[in-house]
Amino acid sequence: MSKSLHVLIAEDSADDAELILRELRRGGFDPIHERVDTARGMEEALRAQQWEAIISDYSMPGFNGIEALHLARERDRDLPFILVSGTIGEDTAVAAMKAGAHDYLMKNNLARLGPAIERELNEATTRRARTKAEAELKTWQQELERRVRERTAELTLAHQQLQAAVDERVRLEAEITRAIEREQLRLGHELHDGLGQHLTGISYMLQALHVNLKKMSPARAREDIEKLQVHIAKSIEQTRSLAHGLYPVNLERLGLLVALEEIARTSALPFNMSCVVESDGNAVYASLKGPVAIQLLRIAQEAVHNALKHSAAKTITIRLDTTEDQLQLTIRDDGAGLPADVNKIKGLGLRIMQHRMETIAGKLMVRNHPDGGTLVSCTVAFKEFFSDGKLKGPTLATA
Repeated sequence: MSKSLHVLIAEDSADDAELILRELRRGGFDPIHERVDTARGMEEALRAQQWEAIISDYSMPGFNGIEALHLARERDRDLPFILVSGTIGEDTAVAAMKAGAHDYLMKNNLARLGPAIERELNEATTRRARTKAEAELKTWQQELERRVRERTAELTLAHQQLQAAVDERVRLEAEITRAIEREQLRLGHELHDGLGQHLTGISYMLQALHVNLKKMSPARAREDIEKLQVHIAKSIEQTRSLAHGLYPVNLERLGLLVALEEIARTSALPFNMSCVVESDGNAVYASLKGPVAIQLLRIAQEAVHNALKHSAAKTITIRLDTTEDQLQLTIRDDGAGLPADVNKIKGLGLRIMQHRMETIAGKLMVRNHPDGGTLVSCTVAFKEFFSDGKLKGPTLATA
């Protein structure tokens, strides 16, 4: 069964074109053809439809096979192109092959035309497949390059963020170190100028009392002893005050809620401000102690201190709430709220608060409250308090 073949024939001789068609039929093809003999005619034929092969005479009046080859290659680089001629020399044929022709035949020997067409059709299919494959490979290469660029950008950004986090941590650690040094200096002054002076005075009074006790009247002795008792009571009070600043004793004895009530009572009193502590009534707060509770307590202290110092608030509310597996601590004031450039303002302690929350795997949110003032919210999982992540003892108290 003959195979159809759309073939464009560039030939000025109708007889020679018929010889080509006859040879194609002998080779098992059913040629559907068009004959052209000018460059314009060939351009129109190439635009009009898709051709499977082109057979061109080498020499025609006003047109030649090399021109036809160039026109064909502009349309399709893989389209089989075969030159036929009665006068072409070997050097010219080689030059034509180098220019892109796939084969050449002499007009007086067209027996190879059918096999040549068959071969070139197969090779054209292979070339086109290789050209689909190369295009796909190029697409994949471009896609790979794009992904590499994106991933490189992501890694660069991640590195920059990591470096920024490291720099921020170093800066925070330096701030914390300076704060510790300031606190140590303050405690040194308190111990030397306060407690030390009280104890020195008590020592002098005891020495004088020892020397003069036999000479004193009972009334004078009682008076001096009462003075000693006052100095000793002040020393004890100052010692407790210093110890409270160093370590939250009430936290370890009575839990987080009571320790927060202590902050509310002692912080706001000198400022004639209302500071209250609220909760959802969960009895577990008495069990919340240790390093995580200390960090929450320090954050509450910092938030209350910020409100007292910066917000001109009238009321501060500290509140504890629980869900099934989380604790939420909120500190809200009714003051002026956060300034727009809060990140540029030093001394608010927001970064240190964030650092404290990071050390206990918690989440910190500081924002302006819709009804005015500032809201500080700390959320931490109970598993950070307890090894098994579960509440200990009774939970929500009943009315």
